[in-house]
Amino acid sequence: MANDVWNMLKTKGINAKIQIGNVDKDNATLFESNHAWVLAEISADKWLALETTGGYLVSFEDNPRYYRGWYFYTPKQFKKYLQLLTQYNDLLSKYNDAQTQCDQLLSQYNQADNIKKGGLVFDLSRELVECNQRLKDLREVISKMTALLTY
Repeated sequence: MANDVWNMLKTKGINAKIQIGNVDKDNATLFESNHAWVLAEISADKWLALETTGGYLVSFEDNPRYYRGWYFYTPKQFKKYLQLLTQYNDLLSKYNDAQTQCDQLLSQYNQADNIKKGGLVFDLSRELVECNQRLKDLREVISKMTALLTY
């Protein structure tokens, strides 16, 4: 809906941007963002929030959270961000799985006698490499996501 409203405003020559954030929580982090809306420039550097899901206007006095968050100047940027967010969530799940496996192997290693420890070293090393790769992948996606954001 935010994309459609942005397009309508731009077609009418009104400067607009798509904003994301959390309108129910103060000081929400990027990953707590759960909503998108549009900000329309109504005069030089004065913006008005358009709640596209509910179909109403929100002034700063009504809810200042609509004026905080991260924004995109085009739907294309927003779409790319959503694709990266999906990729991030997938990678985070894979990282958590690898971390759980690593923790389990480490626990087995710590409880094992010296003979069994020797057999677990290779598996533990392999899982540590996997965790580090997953973490690197996450950082790369986060970097791409933040490069798209403006606040």
